Amino acid sequence: MINHLPRAASDPAKVRSNATLVIIHATDELPQSLKSSGLGVSGSVCQLTAATQTAVNNFVKPDLDLFLGKHATWGAQAKTIVHMIGGVCQNTCGAENGHGYNEVVKATGGITADVCQKNLGASLQIIIDTITGASSTAKLEYVPISASLAVAVGSTQLKRSRSQGFDYASSSNSLVFIGVTYQQGAQVVASYRRFKDQGPSIE
Repeated sequence: MINHLPRAASDPAKVRSNATLVIIHATDELPQSLKSSGLGVSGSVCQLTAATQTAVNNFVKPDLDLFLGKHATWGAQAKTIVHMIGGVCQNTCGAENGHGYNEVVKATGGITADVCQKNLGASLQIIIDTITGASSTAKLEYVPISASLAVAVGSTQLKRSRSQGFDYASSSNSLVFIGVTYQQGAQVVASYRRFKDQGPSIE
């Protein structure tokens, strides 16, 4: 990823300035760097001891600093959401538990999916929806009661649809537009019900 920084608008080898960075690890093993670290981390163990967990946290801290936008050189340019399709506790195919990856995924707001699933389609769709929502600029002010959402772009009311219209991404509290063409600067209006304890009531 670092090879594609700094961000640039006109260089195809670089990350665009407005792009949302996402990494998806697909693996059935521990990170090789963690295996050779000498920390004694085992992929066959589900729950690490407190001391080993602290050692793993320290081991992945440079990665977290990078992906959380705290790197001394790259700062917010490198901020990234990390997802993993990997070994989870009590998996059914003997995959190594994803220590190291797990800590980074959790800290960056990513999703972990079981690599042992016979059909990864549903998990991949959730990850895709999360990525799409994270990159959306249509963030809502409050968390809506999802079923009450009504959305219009300009004077055109949109249907809630996964093929052409809008959908709601709860992970980022944002609207996702699918198959909808609109000009930059177009007005988006969202109407919805919400629970009143989120902010001042509207009479």
